[in-house]
Amino acid sequence: SKPAYLVYPVALDKPPGKKINLDSIEFYLPEIINNGWMRDCYDSEVPCIYQENIYLNPRGKSIKDGFKITQQPDSIFVRKYIY
Repeated sequence: SKPAYLVYPVALDKPPGKKINLDSIEFYLPEIINNGWMRDCYDSEVPCIYQENIYLNPRGKSIKDGFKITQQPDSIFVRKYIY
């Protein structure tokens, strides 16, 4: 028999999104939900990112190799980027 619990956790669904390719590494990018204020990975595939960054480039062929910024981001990108 199953034990009875008073509280059950809410299941987190995978948010809708798309796969993007960054120098042969695929990332899952969820869509913005809840009237545009939230973009979370929840139970999405990994690696998952919240926002595309045109200045971020992989150091190698795997996420284990790390990433680097290839040039100085412009002020519009810095202002709009979600940190």
